[in-house]
Order: sequence, then structure tokens, then C-alpha cells
Amino acid sequence: MTDLPGPRMTAAGLTDIGRLRDLNEDGFLIEDELGLLLVTDGMGGHQAGDVASRMAGEVFSDFIYEYDPEMFSPTAAGEGPLSAIAGAVIQGAVANANRQIHDANRHDNLLEGSGMGTTVAGLWVMEEEARVAAFHVGDSRLYRYRGGRLECLTRDHSLHQEWRDGGCRGEPPKRNVITRALGPWPEVTADVSFHELSSGDMFLACTDGLTTMVEDDAIERRLDGAPDLEAACRGLVEMANDNGGKDNITVVLGRYT
Repeated sequence: MTDLPGPRMTAAGLTDIGRLRDLNEDGFLIEDELGLLLVTDGMGGHQAGDVASRMAGEVFSDFIYEYDPEMFSPTAAGEGPLSAIAGAVIQGAVANANRQIHDANRHDNLLEGSGMGTTVAGLWVMEEEARVAAFHVGDSRLYRYRGGRLECLTRDHSLHQEWRDGGCRGEPPKRNVITRALGPWPEVTADVSFHELSSGDMFLACTDGLTTMVEDDAIERRLDGAPDLEAACRGLVEMANDNGGKDNITVVLGRYT
């Protein structure tokens, strides 16, 4: 478990291969100095989805470590709140990770829309503003647990979500067909939103190996009163496996005190 700087956030994470897969393509990242938590869910199987997942986390954190505020804001470095440029920084990190994965696919002469790729979802703590930036690409999710209620802060980039948004007309598409990911296409953007922090807030970043196996109300009950984040992560993974474990399962929990 780690202590993140600025806002008092502790975090823990766990990834598991599940019951049916022979390869774990998921990953997660907890960066203490940055206040960055994220999960990744690789696609491509033996076409290196696990590599794409790992690349995304590494490139993302490196970009945020090294970004120059003057690239994103007309004010000098150190002036103004980080949240004023955080969205642009996150989009820059997403674009950089996407470009590197996409270039690797092109090097292997893979057709556009194919090859390795990955989803990403997470949060970046605004150190002096008691805010978080939530971001995602694909169907990995970020939730906030506050006052006994679980709220999803992201909206899946998937055909199934588009079907639901359209009124659930016709046959439902498969849940695992996503419409955005890092790697398969030359350009991609993340959805980014900002949220105030309150004492006791808990955040859950997870891959769809959890959310397709465990309903939100069951996740909510597991988080209710959970004093130990590592134990809560294990409990969520166990629930997904007990319900079939059809995919890799990755969870990261962060709590603000």
C-alpha cells in the first residue's frame, strides 16, 4: 500500500488471470509522486495485448512526469491551478501512448484497426486543489464510492453502451466490442472529467473482468466499511472468479482521508 502526496490518498491494487484465460493482458499502475492510479486491459492475445497494456502504463506515467506546463498553458510554469491544464496533459499522455503502440503495429505490418491495443482508466490527483481528474479510453471504468453509494464516473466506449444509449432497440451487441482503444487506430482521445474530493471518498479503477462478472450493487456492498484496501481488492477479485472469472481481473482502490 502507498501514500500519495498532496491530498491524503492511500492506494492498493491487484491483477489476476481469472479462471479461463491462459495469459494476463491486464495491468495497473500506482505512482506515488504523481498521485496517479490507472488500470489497463490489453487486447490482441498472443499478438501482444500484454505488451500494449504495459506500454500504456509506462508511457502514460513518463509523460506526466516530464510534461512542460508551458506546452499546455500561456502562463508560466507554476502559475495557476493544475486542473486548468490537466485535461490537455492527459490527452497528450494518451496520444503519446497511442502513437507508440500504433507504430509498433505498423512495424509488424498489421492492418489498421487490428494488432495489439489496450484500454485505460484511472485518476490523477490535483495535489493542492482537493480535486481529481478522471479519464478513460475503452470499457475499463472508474467509480467513486461516497456515503455508501457507488457511482460510475466513466461511460464505456463500446457498442453495447451505444445500444443502451439508443434505447436498447434490436439485438444487443456483445459487451466486449469496444469503439475506442490505444493502439489499433492512429488517433484516439480520452474522456476526462473533474471531481471534488471529500474526506472518506474511495475510488475504484477496474477492468471489465470485474464489471462483467460482478454487479455494481455487489461491488458497493463489498466496499461498505472496508477498512483494508488490499483485502477489499482481494475480495473483489474473488467475487469475479467465484462468478466465473471469464476474463482477466484488475482492480485499484484509492481512498482519500
